[in-house]
Amino acid sequence: MMEIKIRAWDKYDKVMCEVRGINWLEEIALCAPILPNRKAIAYRWKSIEDFEFMLFTGKQDKNKKDIYDGDIGRYQTAYVKNQKQEYGYRYILIKFDISSLEKIQQLLIISNLISQNNLEIIGNIYQNPELLESGK
Repeated sequence: MMEIKIRAWDKYDKVMCEVRGINWLEEIALCAPILPNRKAIAYRWKSIEDFEFMLFTGKQDKNKKDIYDGDIGRYQTAYVKNQKQEYGYRYILIKFDISSLEKIQQLLIISNLISQNNLEIIGNIYQNPELLESGK
């Protein structure tokens, strides 16, 4: 059975938070900012409107880091340049969306990268959008 974990981007405080609970009737979530040492402190209830929620995929990257919807991963790939094989990195947004054939194909690519142990999570769309914008 897949473990259900949720983290949330606090749109106002601009921090990633661990979610401990959601009260859908009162539309509030119990969250705490995640510190650099990966510990969450000072849980408090806030409006769910303050957050962008990110669901744990049930998978981990090659470094055993949990993968969440909205994460940015990189993987090594080979290409030919001047008749010589070279290696480089490509970047991919983890989005579990099946609303179109193109998005389903991307989901299959992500799944293959995970099974090949070739995906490393390097950020997320809220804290590191520049990774996707500049193609770094």
